[in-house]
Amino acid sequence: MLRVMRKVRSGLLKELRKESVIYELILNGKERVQHIEYMLDYFEDFPLQDRWMTIPDMGHLIASCYNVYLEGQHPMPPVDERWLRCATITASDWLTPYQDRIRQFRYEAGVVDPYNNDPIFIE
Repeated sequence: MLRVMRKVRSGLLKELRKESVIYELILNGKERVQHIEYMLDYFEDFPLQDRWMTIPDMGHLIASCYNVYLEGQHPMPPVDERWLRCATITASDWLTPYQDRIRQFRYEAGVVDPYNNDPIFIE
């Protein structure tokens, strides 16, 4: 898993640096781009909180780097239980607006109780 995260960080950092002028426009300035670059430019195990990748900061970058297009109120897979156990209150605040999407994902995956937090295995 750590090797995968290094690869993700590396890919996102490469995308950010390659298209820095565009990201300065999207993210409202060079200072914001530099902050995100700082968060990504870490390849050791277990980054401290100032290096964590967060959805609000990385959304455009992830979508561009991995050619992701999200439309409307799409279903969203549940958040890993391990992340929920160690996330700060501030970091976990992003989860609340997405609860309906997560329940929709569980419903579409055939989970009887959409409030159940057991892992979902899709074949």
